[in-house]
Amino acid sequence: GHLPPHRWPRLADYDELPSILSLTELLLDITPVMVLTYRQATEAQEMLKQLLKAPEMTLQVDALEKKFADSYEKFRWKLGGLLIKEVYPLVAAHFGFNDPSEVLLPLRAIQAHGGDDLLLQTNRLELELLMRDSREAASAARRLKAMVQARGQDFQEHLEQYTNLRLLLQKALPQLVLENAPTGQAAPAAAVWRGAELFEEAVKPMEDPMTAEARLSAQLSENRAAPLLAQRAVVRLSLGLYDAALEDARAARCADAEVAALAGLGRFAEARRATQSCIAHQWLEGLELQSKGAVNVLEVLRASVPFLLPRTSDFEGPVQMAAVAPERRGLVATRRLQAGELLLSSRSLVAVGRLKLGHGFRNPVDVYKNAARTSKHVARLLGKILSDGSPRPASALSKLLWHAAEATASDLPEESVIQGVIATNAFKDLGSSIFPAVSMANHSCLPNALVLKCGEALLLRARRVISQGEEVCINYFDVLKPLAERQKLCQSWGFVCECPRCEDEKSIDESKFRAISILMNQLRSPLAAAPPGAAPLQVALRALEDSVAASLGSPGVKRVRAVCAGYTALYNLRAQEEGSAEAIADHLKVVEAVLPGSFSHCKLSFQYWRTCTGHFGEDCVQKFKADGTVQPFTQRPLEAAWAATSAATAHKLRYGDPGVDFLPSLVEETRKSVDSNAGEFILKIR
Repeated sequence: GHLPPHRWPRLADYDELPSILSLTELLLDITPVMVLTYRQATEAQEMLKQLLKAPEMTLQVDALEKKFADSYEKFRWKLGGLLIKEVYPLVAAHFGFNDPSEVLLPLRAIQAHGGDDLLLQTNRLELELLMRDSREAASAARRLKAMVQARGQDFQEHLEQYTNLRLLLQKALPQLVLENAPTGQAAPAAAVWRGAELFEEAVKPMEDPMTAEARLSAQLSENRAAPLLAQRAVVRLSLGLYDAALEDARAARCADAEVAALAGLGRFAEARRATQSCIAHQWLEGLELQSKGAVNVLEVLRASVPFLLPRTSDFEGPVQMAAVAPERRGLVATRRLQAGELLLSSRSLVAVGRLKLGHGFRNPVDVYKNAARTSKHVARLLGKILSDGSPRPASALSKLLWHAAEATASDLPEESVIQGVIATNAFKDLGSSIFPAVSMANHSCLPNALVLKCGEALLLRARRVISQGEEVCINYFDVLKPLAERQKLCQSWGFVCECPRCEDEKSIDESKFRAISILMNQLRSPLAAAPPGAAPLQVALRALEDSVAASLGSPGVKRVRAVCAGYTALYNLRAQEEGSAEAIADHLKVVEAVLPGSFSHCKLSFQYWRTCTGHFGEDCVQKFKADGTVQPFTQRPLEAAWAATSAATAHKLRYGDPGVDFLPSLVEETRKSVDSNAGEFILKIR
């Protein structure tokens, strides 16, 4: 039936959804668990089983298993491509997801519902066995066995209910079937992860976490009941206020909330001792690896994270805070850094992504003021460590991370100080989020580092080799603009950029840029009849490059390109108008000179590779060779080899080096963004 607006139904996970549901407003994140109901998730698993058992699919999987018997990673990659092409779209279409970008939504929904559900985990094990994925099957079998025994049941008796599964398991992993381990005792409460259930109990429909926190605090001022404390702990976890959440969780003796708070504070050993949940243990191990710098962006973003546990962890790498100029501090390298190396992972001070900020919604100052009242760590950083625009001394970088949150109280900072901290440190394009450690990096129009949003954290990576003691800088805004425009943006931040690129441009007579500036104004003018053609643009850009080179006096090609990068819009227009490999290469080179590892660098290098090789289909990434080798029929083999190398380098700089088997997955995500004219895939996942 049809539910009219303003009627707010509460649906349990097992309830059927109405055929039409009208929502006037939704203040929650859309999460994978919302995509399918529990019943639909089990239905999707049954569909996958039937498709994998089909004779033609069995033959194809047999062939892949035989061909790649010597390489598990290659088998996984090829199998994934086969499933994405022939299996997953059928399941997605069954539930109404017909867009190619939605093909994996049912899988993520299954993972989100999976948790500690025996049926879904049993089905998962059977699916892994049908796909011949021995490692994932072994992991799924061990996890299922632990879950069964934690509930006081016998693993072999559980398998007796699933004849086909038992036969598959006996063939692939006989040691797990034949083991006769003693049956465990009845599962304690902490054996089943209840994060999502706890959040539903704590937050009312159409209520955001900050409103819920205020409501619960008011109730607790009159009655400090354990259930209310547990609910407030959960709400504070959703806001990323881990120290305050830990206090409430321990007072309420709420094990799951305590585990999540300890994980957020980097106290992983304590967190593991406090839970018997298999899914929580598995993710805690991953978080601990992240805290040591082992961050695989694809694995982190594609993983189904137990609700309330953080997706990412803090990491303090080979950089430190230091005085870099009188009354100015910044980040410097503590040793020689390699291009693409992870330098920092800093989670947001407050999880403002769950709140609506800006005009007509919550004021960021109010959000951080309330957070400072709640969290001692937030109050200390806002009031004593993060700059409000006035000089502050350098301190240990670890003090800015949640892993070093102290329990001692701190004075509540004044509102003017909070306003200054937000203006100086917040990333406006990320919802006014503050990532304390990364915010210590100063600006350069020729940055040697980049930032990348990953879950709740901002990652800092080296764009190029950085010497020991050299300052690590990022760009605060789009620096692919002429000098005059960049200077105005710097003034709005209250500083003057003196990087080598800016100094080079200042040294060149303004008359050298007059002709190219006229073309830029024509491009931007709404009154312009038509943009300049490709031929005039090529002539003008070549003249610009020659003029810059002559003015700088044998400067080297990179310095020339860095100056010319201020007119990237014209290089882009020429590439669009002409569409040739040469035009795209010229555009790519000026971007690469200033912003290596940027998303623009990733897209342009992929477009250049595709133009050189002639691979324009949706399956073109299957032909991508990161080592620069190309298909024999490629018309431009040398250019294609350079393009492949450039694309591989761009993606490794941006996302880290995930290994040769993960690299095509990153390039495929870039292809989707290019073909659909969409943003970066990493920004679509929280």
